[in-house]
Amino acid sequence: HKKKTRKLRWHVSNGHGRICKHHKHPVSRCNASSMNLNRINLDKYHPGYFGKVGMRKFHLKKNQKKTRKLRGHISHGHGRIGK
Repeated sequence: HKKKTRKLRWHVSNGHGRICKHHKHPVSRCNASSMNLNRINLDKYHPGYFGKVGMRKFHLKKNQKKTRKLRGHISHGHGRIGK
């Protein structure tokens, strides 16, 4: 048997068609498809998804609320609600 590629040498589209074409990744890799395909959907339901706004701080540690102390205060009657 001959390889198909040998037979299709010098043929313009090499058997993959002129319109759809042959790509390793026909859409794109990972989340990049949202930029191309789902843009209308994302703009409609998730405005502000694309673009840069403000400064990003990596590894941001927000203040942790200590719930144990709060529970202790409530159970002892220090912080009664609706008094």
